[in-house]
Amino acid sequence: MRLRQLLGCCCATVVPLWANPVAAMPITNGGFETGTLGPWTATGVVSVAAGSVSNIAPAEGSFQAVISGFPGTVSQAAMETFLGLAPGALNSINTIGGPPEGSAMAQTIDLAAGDWVEFSWAFVPNGQVSSGANLDSLFYTLHLVSDTPNSVVVLTNNAVSGNPIGYQVYNTGPVSVSGQYILGFGIFNNASIGGNIDPIAMIDAVIPEPSALVGIGFGALALLIARWKRRGIS
Repeated sequence: MRLRQLLGCCCATVVPLWANPVAAMPITNGGFETGTLGPWTATGVVSVAAGSVSNIAPAEGSFQAVISGFPGTVSQAAMETFLGLAPGALNSINTIGGPPEGSAMAQTIDLAAGDWVEFSWAFVPNGQVSSGANLDSLFYTLHLVSDTPNSVVVLTNNAVSGNPIGYQVYNTGPVSVSGQYILGFGIFNNASIGGNIDPIAMIDAVIPEPSALVGIGFGALALLIARWKRRGIS
């Protein structure tokens, strides 16, 4: 078999791994380097800041998204509706049993089975261990648009006021089903402790990662080409 024919056969096998229409809508403005939030949408108090916020510099580039627990935030129910969650999905982090407040941001993206999302997060809390229930939370959700999950993934809810958490890199792990997903981040302000201090979170470097099958397919193709070249096949 000539190399040209071999390439045709291999490409016919490899191309379906990456030429998937589900992967046509990657995350847009994941580093917020446009200086604006769009096409992310938000509820409550969410902005994009240039440079450092509370002495925390962007994870990359010059900008970062800031999710605030300041006045202007919305109710638990409003956040659940905005993020496509089931009513009560945030009950587990509503530790004061009253009407907490928060803010959230989200983007609808397309992922293929095996894809995952990587992002960086930082948190400046207002919780106090001595107050027990007054710990604030930062969370994310990644779920199919057609689903209404009844829980979220909490990134942190035990940080104490005055002990900010610098940027951490997080990997969601691969999704099992191809489709449109809601990727959302939220902050939950359980109470205002010690005056008018409210929690803030920073999000940056939100990057979709393709399925490992893509790399495997092209890696195998490269090995085959090298092997046939060594045999002198044209």
